[in-house]
Amino acid sequence: MELAKIILAIWGAVLSTILAVMKIYQDQKESRPKLFIDCKEMIAKGESVIMIQISNIWKRPVTIVEFSLGVGVDENNQKHLYTYAFKPGQKLQDSDPFEMEIEKDNITKPAVKLAVDDFLFARLWINIRLSFSSQTIKKEVYINPKFYDISVNPNYDDFLATAAFFNQNVMPEYSRMWARKMKYEKR
Repeated sequence: MELAKIILAIWGAVLSTILAVMKIYQDQKESRPKLFIDCKEMIAKGESVIMIQISNIWKRPVTIVEFSLGVGVDENNQKHLYTYAFKPGQKLQDSDPFEMEIEKDNITKPAVKLAVDDFLFARLWINIRLSFSSQTIKKEVYINPKFYDISVNPNYDDFLATAAFFNQNVMPEYSRMWARKMKYEKR
């Protein structure tokens, strides 16, 4: 009888420890804001505009403080081409959608100043600075232009599609890089 009580006590301790760890993991997972971000190009009033939809799919309200678009190899190495600061911030409740329109020229004109090398293996990034519970964090999302841009060839890879979105011709550089790579592989 004593052995049964000891085994039951050990089983209870193990089970409660497992449940506590699972609860901590779940709370940690739910403590990060979650957003749904969609992007598409449209023609409005004869102008090409980028329609961006942001929805809060987290259980708590968040406030969008700043929005920016950039181009770069990854989220840490990008050149910001368009930035908009919300004053006051744009508050989003649970499941609230928010839409904003940006003229495509406002994004592509600053890109003219960039070198062709800035578009090699670069991606289009949406960066959102959020505020919630007295914390401010940054969320980055990669957008593939071939899925929403009207004028980009659907056969392009992600990087060529990004360059085409900005009206940049990177094909000669790509060809030169591939030729160099093939030369080294043959050795």
